[in-house]
Amino acid sequence: MEPAAPRLLLHAGNLQPGGGMVSGEFTLTNQTGERLSIAPRLRPSGHSLDQALMVRLRSGNNEIARGHLGSLRRGPGSLQLAPGDSTNVELDAWLPDSAGSGWQAALVEVAVVLESKRAAR
Repeated sequence: MEPAAPRLLLHAGNLQPGGGMVSGEFTLTNQTGERLSIAPRLRPSGHSLDQALMVRLRSGNNEIARGHLGSLRRGPGSLQLAPGDSTNVELDAWLPDSAGSGWQAALVEVAVVLESKRAAR
């Protein structure tokens, strides 16, 4: 992962429902000699935004995962990288109009954890 973790991927100090999104990106490089399946998992430090914050992970036109923050702890999507290949991964976050309440003044740090395994041939 480049830049090397840990580093701030994005900061959203004043998100409002329906008020737009914040984005950040990082680069993944397969430094092994095998094709890998890589599954990003999101690990929030708390639960106050689990049902309010929407998150999307994508690589180019390929949407890896999209859903409420709490649902992406399990990481429903993955991407594959051939040996030596790199890809940019973009992370977008927003509060939809339907965010409800309970999230106000929430301060949550979210780690992106990358789980990789040899890809099926």
